[in-house]
Amino acid sequence: MSGTHESDIQIEIANRQLEGRSAQRTPCVIVVDSSISMQDNDAIGEVNRGLRDFEADLKADAIARDRVRVLVIRAGGDVSVARDWTDGSDFRAPSLSAGGSTPLGEAMKLALEQCEDQMARIVASGNTCTLPYIILLSDGEPNDKDWEEEAKACRRAESAANVFIMPFGTESATMSKLQAFTNNHAFLLKGNSFREFFRFVARTMRTVTRSKPRERLRLQLPPTIEIPT
Repeated sequence: MSGTHESDIQIEIANRQLEGRSAQRTPCVIVVDSSISMQDNDAIGEVNRGLRDFEADLKADAIARDRVRVLVIRAGGDVSVARDWTDGSDFRAPSLSAGGSTPLGEAMKLALEQCEDQMARIVASGNTCTLPYIILLSDGEPNDKDWEEEAKACRRAESAANVFIMPFGTESATMSKLQAFTNNHAFLLKGNSFREFFRFVARTMRTVTRSKPRERLRLQLPPTIEIPT
């Protein structure tokens, strides 16, 4: 599959801040496809190593570790929270195992609910909240029966400026179905480079935490990530 490479494109991501009086927070939900196909070539092992890289990169940044709030959701057979909300400074990468089907619709529904609840809690505590980010990673496609309705709900939430969704798929993923979860771009992850993917997510969060209200942020894609054409 051909695509647009790092030298060709910088992507823009949205920024919005809710009312608050004190420190800025950025909610980040990482949704990981942990279905049985992620056993192939130890993909789930690479994801776990990537999550540990993400943890280290986040904690190494003095601003991001205090501002990013992280939640990890796994979708393999069923859907569950693998790591509950925590500040970047306290984040511990979960160890995921692979098995079962790919209920991405249910996982994204949970991600939206968690973002809404977390935003309300942040603002109620007197802090400022940027637009939440949902990062979806899959090597396949959703196969739960209501996934298309949940994908529509995701697009509606984006249109209402309540969330920013970034789906990423490996070369075995059905990109058209991942694209259905966002009004923006879905991204192709080349060569199952999960560790570079998680480093990119950490860089994205570092950029967001330094942003100003209503600023359009530009991110350079690494060589291992492209926009399918």
